[in-house]
Amino acid sequence: MIVAGKAEYAKHWQNSAWLEYRTEEELEALASPRILHTHLRPSQLPETVWDKRCNVVYVRRNPKDCVVSSFSQLSKQIWKDNPTGKPSYTGTWDDFIDLYLNGCIPPGPYFEHTIEWTNISEAKENFEMCKVHYEDMKQDCVREIRRMADYFGRPLSDKTYQDISEACSFKNLKHANEKLKDQTYHFQWQDDSSGYFRKGTTGDWKNWLTVAQSERFDRVYEERLNETFPY
Repeated sequence: MIVAGKAEYAKHWQNSAWLEYRTEEELEALASPRILHTHLRPSQLPETVWDKRCNVVYVRRNPKDCVVSSFSQLSKQIWKDNPTGKPSYTGTWDDFIDLYLNGCIPPGPYFEHTIEWTNISEAKENFEMCKVHYEDMKQDCVREIRRMADYFGRPLSDKTYQDISEACSFKNLKHANEKLKDQTYHFQWQDDSSGYFRKGTTGDWKNWLTVAQSERFDRVYEERLNETFPY
């Protein structure tokens, strides 16, 4: 919407522009300028991303909320065309936390992913990207949209920022992705599954993690990233 300069939903669904799951031909077919989505680490991306100094928006989220989101999706979400009719993960919540902290959950180890991206300016010759936190977007979406627009060199009117914020609210974006956008690459979920959009809140981890689990999470985070847990 920032690139287009207006609060209108793009026709293509996010998965149609997912770098690691689409063919080169499918990506080339997207309208220019192409806006791609990925969970890959910098070392896994094509070198042209860095050579051409592409714009990169890097989004982080409280990893405690991430682990809850991952568990909910992998243990409860079932695609309609899933031949087994079973979720991807059938173990316990406690074991899932172990797997998550040990980097054994798709799309890959959280800590290695975070380390690579937060050190990108050193690894790629002062490469500048726009760092965004999910929690900041929930707190003041208009402010974060304005920051991204400034990064892209595409400033917009205050009203447009407000319109984009409203269009990208959890409720409206969920409706748009499920009802308005091209569904070519949209997985169809079982009726009792919430799909990609579950809650869209922050701090839901407090309803899941015990005090001991939370403290362990803090310790591992601080050991791996060499910084105090910021959330």
